[in-house]
Amino acid sequence: MASGLGDSNNKTVIEAGLVTVACLALFLPFLSLQYDTNGLVEASAVEAGNLLHKNHLLYRIVAYVAYRGLLNAGYAGKAIVVLQWINAVCGALGVGFAYITYKLTANSTVAAIAGTTLVACSFIYWLFSTDATYVTLAAMFASASVAVLLAAHSPVHTIAAGLLTALAILTWQASVFLIPALIMVCLYCRADLGHQTRARYTLLYTATACLVAGLAYVCLAFWQHGIMGVSALARWLTSYGETGTLPMWGKWDEGRTVIALRSALSSILPLPLAVPLTEIRWGIQRGRIAVDVALLGFGFLGLLAGLKTQAKAICFLLGYAIFLPFIIWWDPFEPKWFLVPNLFLAAFFSTSLVPWFQNRYVSVAITGILLCVAATNFITTIRPRHNDIGPFRHMAQCVAENLRPNDLFLAAEWGWPDYLEYLHHRRSLSLISNSSSLREALDEVQRDGGQAFTLDPNEFSDAHISWLKSQSGIDRNDLRRLAVTPAFLCYGRTIFAVPTSP
Repeated sequence: MASGLGDSNNKTVIEAGLVTVACLALFLPFLSLQYDTNGLVEASAVEAGNLLHKNHLLYRIVAYVAYRGLLNAGYAGKAIVVLQWINAVCGALGVGFAYITYKLTANSTVAAIAGTTLVACSFIYWLFSTDATYVTLAAMFASASVAVLLAAHSPVHTIAAGLLTALAILTWQASVFLIPALIMVCLYCRADLGHQTRARYTLLYTATACLVAGLAYVCLAFWQHGIMGVSALARWLTSYGETGTLPMWGKWDEGRTVIALRSALSSILPLPLAVPLTEIRWGIQRGRIAVDVALLGFGFLGLLAGLKTQAKAICFLLGYAIFLPFIIWWDPFEPKWFLVPNLFLAAFFSTSLVPWFQNRYVSVAITGILLCVAATNFITTIRPRHNDIGPFRHMAQCVAENLRPNDLFLAAEWGWPDYLEYLHHRRSLSLISNSSSLREALDEVQRDGGQAFTLDPNEFSDAHISWLKSQSGIDRNDLRRLAVTPAFLCYGRTIFAVPTSP
């Protein structure tokens, strides 16, 4: 492995720059018209100047500075588009830094390109590099910290890597698991350094990351809540947000490991679109068949990597695994949490596949598989989300057209209701996370002379109602008591009027 990014490695830096430009061509022209609901929350907070959210503090600040700067320069659009631009640039930079990491570890340009292709064209990385969410910025800082630590040849570089990790943590708190992952990288993947140098670099890196991130959070806690005791500060640091969480988050349960592994695979390819081979018929959409073919190809890549695994590749695989317990405990249902860990997974593939590139036929097969993965994600996800506003926005637009500004929509599901407030300026209340505020919200609507509406309770599946009750305590009978009179139809779904008086 190279010992640094000095003059002898200027070629690698130039190559990484070219990779970044190529990724910009993948991301910027295909910004999504179907927004991630968390991105809508972030954009709304940026426009309102509500910047302090401890779980992803830095993203809102960066987005606010960019948004206000563009407004002053004459931009008249919404913040959500600015957030997408930021994500496209950060996603491209993150892949560029990943290329440096893979080139340093694999010492092979072809293998490094393979690893960066796997990252850039994976389902979740490509998706969120064209959408708005804070994990992409965290991934850029994470990717940079890995590259800098692997290339470090002085204490200054090591401190810089620690600072980048701290920035990743301030963007997405779960990036704290970068610290043990990169400690392993420094200890076991830097064979070019002596034992004492590795130990010193490890200590400098860890101390910098912990001190910078820790002091930032302590200052935020004291600023928001005043001077706190150790136990109160610990509770604040280890809790999500300021108002608690849903029961589905932060728990151990049977089956969550399997769900997490499925989400891990879904972060590479859109697994929900897959069709079991036994069910493939002529009438199946070609995109679904493409997902199955790509899945088989990815499995073959895993087999090839496993047959030629090296010690430093195992180091990156362990770095990936360090994130798994947290994801299983916190939220195994979302593939997006694998966006940062996948940087380590791609490093495992890049390093392990090096010997196979000496075989012309296997090289062609690997290239074909990576292109198949990229084409599948583009055809099934990136292009459709860029070309059409999608069913969620269509539904939200229809409902909004039937609501007045003083009206309120009561949402018993996630998805399209999240578009109502940000895009259409119509009030909504989530019964999933804010059911305790229902009476207060209805009283406010009544005072304002508005009406309340909700979806037909009979349209929800039994599985959804069971999940809703587990999260909020609301069952189908509760929804039926709210939905009194059919009011209008939107795309075949009945919207009911809700009485605002007790």
